[in-house]
Amino acid sequence: MTASLFAAEEGVGSKAIVLLHGFGGCHDVW
Repeated sequence: MTASLFAAEEGVGSKAIVLLHGFGGCHDVW
């Protein structure tokens, strides 16, 4: 259960990081 929760948090964290990087890259291009 704890492992699943941690995995879920990891997934959300990486998604947020990817989104931030994508937004930053897009902003940089613009």
